Amino acid sequence: MNIHEFLDDEFQKAFEESTVFRRTKDGYSVKCRKGLWAVEGPDREIVGKEAWHYFVRYYVDGEYD
Repeated sequence: MNIHEFLDDEFQKAFEESTVFRRTKDGYSVKCRKGLWAVEGPDREIVGKEAWHYFVRYYVDGEYD
C-alpha cells in the first residue's frame, strides 16, 4: 500500500464515521454528525461529491480532531 492509498483509506473511513447519508423524498442528503455542514439534492453522485468536498475542507482545518 502506498501513501496515497493509505490517505484515501483513512479519509474514507473518517468520512463514513463523520457523516450520515440518507435517501430523502426529493433525493439524497449527507449531514456532518457534528452539525458543521449538510448537502441535499436530487442526484446521489453530485450530493456525494459535494459532501466529500465539505468534509475534506473541514477535516484539513482540524474540525474533526
